[in-house]
Amino acid sequence: MEPFTLLLPFHLLIYKLCKHAIPVNEITTHLHTTHKSLPASKRAEIIRACKCSTALWNNQQELQNFTVPKEPIPAIDLLQVPFLDGLKCNSCWYVVHNVQNMQSHYRTMHNWINPNKRDGDVRATKAQDVPWRSGVPCQQFFQG
Repeated sequence: MEPFTLLLPFHLLIYKLCKHAIPVNEITTHLHTTHKSLPASKRAEIIRACKCSTALWNNQQELQNFTVPKEPIPAIDLLQVPFLDGLKCNSCWYVVHNVQNMQSHYRTMHNWINPNKRDGDVRATKAQDVPWRSGVPCQQFFQG
């Protein structure tokens, strides 16, 4: 299955070269589009080996049931180096790497309304308290 490895206990297939997880049904596309330099025979061998494993997430629909750790865990060496500037929701386990995604999460999941006005004078506003914590180390399982 090289250059893939199984990451337990998450049942994820990690592509060591890209350092992220790939659902089994997306391996073919990933190898054909991103790693064209691999010989076709090697790609076919990798695909066959990966599809033989039954304890893995197969597609995006199944990944809807994937749950990320709700408590801090040590960094996973198989993934990209952790970001040190993540944002953690104060109301639940959600962690993200950018403000826009956190704001969207709060609006959708916690009915949050941003107190900052869009057309206001940014220089005149003072730093606002936000309902999340910053500076949280985080890693990304999937690309994108």
